[in-house]
Amino acid sequence: MKTIKFKAVNSGDGESFCFDVDRETFTLITGREPEDWMDYQSGEYVGQDDELMFVSSDPNKCRVYPNDIFGHSGEEVEIEVKVMTL
Repeated sequence: MKTIKFKAVNSGDGESFCFDVDRETFTLITGREPEDWMDYQSGEYVGQDDELMFVSSDPNKCRVYPNDIFGHSGEEVEIEVKVMTL
């Protein structure tokens, strides 16, 4: 296991990485249910009643971004990352 601890500012520059996670982990981190294409790993837009609606390919495959974990404030935060390979 590797542990890295550092301070950083979430830049919100739109170039963030993301983590692929299951729906339960997504809900635990974000405090909400997944809603659209940014929340799911894959899917497509389909027409329904003259509107386009996003339909996930697998509702259990979601993604979280740094903003979901660290917020949007632009304030300095302390981050501790523990990396364990399974």
